[in-house]
Amino acid sequence: MKSLAKRLIQDGHTVTIASHPEYRPWVESFGIRYKDVGGDPAALMKLSVEHPFFSAGFFKEGLGRFRTWLDNLFIESWMACKESETELLIESPSTFAAFASNIDLGPSYNLLSYSLFDNLIWRAMAGQVNRWRKETLKIPSTSLEKMQAYKVPFVYNFSSVVVPKPLDWRDHVDVTGY
Repeated sequence: MKSLAKRLIQDGHTVTIASHPEYRPWVESFGIRYKDVGGDPAALMKLSVEHPFFSAGFFKEGLGRFRTWLDNLFIESWMACKESETELLIESPSTFAAFASNIDLGPSYNLLSYSLFDNLIWRAMAGQVNRWRKETLKIPSTSLEKMQAYKVPFVYNFSSVVVPKPLDWRDHVDVTGY
């Protein structure tokens, strides 16, 4: 995230990273604006170690211990978007509150953030995927554009009971469950 933020700043954009207080000195050391969203990531990690992820105990204790923090996280994430005059919202899986915040920013934010996420993931994996295609499968390399044209399925391994599939996701993107 730091590299992307620095490049966006270099290209003339104003960037704000909204995160936990312990990351503030690190974020600001790179000349990136910071917005506090509160919370204690160490407490969440401890919870994840004490209970299997997505288990009943994880949810029961997590909701009990983190409900107030989650309420504040949603508010602080939304305020970070509004106060920083957000042009683009990039979400990390660990910052799920961003999705709730960007709904009110309009559909263009949703569509753009999905495309950017797809592009970033593809850039990170393209070399390895194409090397495997050529060397192992003996087929030509591909591109994100080619894959999107073929509507290659994209699956999220979480339950739609927990998080329903957003209505604006493409047909070839599915929520499959655990």
